[in-house]
Amino acid sequence: MRLNPTREAILKSIQSSSVPLSARKIHESLDGSVNLSTVYRSLDHLEKNRFVQTISISSVRFYYSQSEHGHFLHCRECGEIIQFQECGVDTLIQSLQTTYNYRIVHHLTFFEGICQTCDQYLNRKKIIQQME
Repeated sequence: MRLNPTREAILKSIQSSSVPLSARKIHESLDGSVNLSTVYRSLDHLEKNRFVQTISISSVRFYYSQSEHGHFLHCRECGEIIQFQECGVDTLIQSLQTTYNYRIVHHLTFFEGICQTCDQYLNRKKIIQQME
């Protein structure tokens, strides 16, 4: 399937990012050359045609270009998202496919926690509150 120049630019923006991007971040990366509503329509098209995958965090959709599966860490304090490649669910996938007679074509691994920077900040804040 051939993409128009706007969709190509949006797809390149997603593919060149090391983390999933929101529609607003994609819009910003295009330097205002495309209006936000066009970005949303283009993202919808790209998702429906499986050029991109999505993950929703706190009611915001983030777009990424990994085709088989996605693995993410999300800091619940600052909102940072880290995409990682390590996959530890291969044995589970094989078991599920056998047990339930499914062919699994995609999976998403999502961990939510607190990044080191936020954890250190929260610990300092806690110590200060205890001293008061």
